[in-house]
Amino acid sequence: MADTQTDVEKLVAAFAGPAQDVENVLQQLLLQRWIDTAVGVQLDQLGKIVGQAREGRDDDDYRRFIRARILTNRSDGRFETLITIALLVLNEVGVTIRVTDEGTATCRVYATGAVTGDTAGAILATFMQLAVGGGVRVVTQWEDSTASGIFRFDSGPGFDVGHLSADEDDLEP
Repeated sequence: MADTQTDVEKLVAAFAGPAQDVENVLQQLLLQRWIDTAVGVQLDQLGKIVGQAREGRDDDDYRRFIRARILTNRSDGRFETLITIALLVLNEVGVTIRVTDEGTATCRVYATGAVTGDTAGAILATFMQLAVGGGVRVVTQWEDSTASGIFRFDSGPGFDVGHLSADEDDLEP
């Protein structure tokens, strides 16, 4: 009986060994074709499939643009989808995206906050135009100023001191 068990174990091992090799190859193939785990040439191939050129981006930025391109390709033109695509494209801290209906097949996309430069805005405009439905006009607006360059009253003397302030104790005689 011990010999039979050994023969069965040998038979199972003979079938399981090649099957394990196939599983390992398939697992590696899956990992190389997944956006989160693909690198280099494999990521380039994914970009090619969805129609997104690398354009000198590193792998992390390129992953973002591939995700944005996938959403753009599948876009239903809903405002929530446009906002998600815009956030992926810009990837800036402090950026706020707002989409408004302008009537007669027109929408306006506002990107406010710290959008860096006209290049990012132009890329955003391209993605937005591709993401809306055919025959829909999209107007894309952005500001490329940082908070320190915006006029404000909360630094230095201003309306909070003197005759315009609510505090009567600050008034000069």
